[in-house]
Amino acid sequence: MGFGFSLNPMGKVVKIISEWQPDGCNTEKDFERSLLEELRLQMPGVSIQQQYGAARQRVDIVVSKKVAIELKKNLKTTGEYQRALGQLDHLVEDWEFVIIVICGFVDGDLLQSLKKHAAKHDASNLLVPGKSIEVMVKNNEEPSSERTENNHR
Repeated sequence: MGFGFSLNPMGKVVKIISEWQPDGCNTEKDFERSLLEELRLQMPGVSIQQQYGAARQRVDIVVSKKVAIELKKNLKTTGEYQRALGQLDHLVEDWEFVIIVICGFVDGDLLQSLKKHAAKHDASNLLVPGKSIEVMVKNNEEPSSERTENNHR
C-alpha cells in the first residue's frame, strides 16, 4: 500500500476522482466500472472492491476497507435526492470515509442541499478524528432530452 494512501486515504481517493475523466459512460454501472478501472490503475497494490457488502448495505466501491464510494447517476428529482440522502445516512453509520460521486445531470439546488446534509456528518475540519464525507460531481451535463430539444430549434 502506498505511503501517501495510508497517511491520507480520503485525500488520495478524492484527488484521483477529481482527475478521473468518465468518457463514454451512459449508465451508473458504466461510471462505476470506469472509476474502478481508474482507481486500480492509480493505486496498484491497494485493495479495491466493487459492490462490497457491509452491514445492511452494498457499497459501489470500497478502497482498502477504509473509503466507501457511492456513485449516483443524475441528481435532478426529489426522489433521486431522497435516495441519495438515505444512502448517505446509512453509509456514515458504518464508514469513517464516505464519498458520494454524482455523474450526469445535477440540479444545483438539490446538490447544495445534499452537501449541506453531508456537512452535518463531516468532522474532517475538526481537530478530533471523525467522519469525513465528500460530495463530488463528475460529467455534469444537461439531460439528453433537453439537449435534443435544443438542437431541433
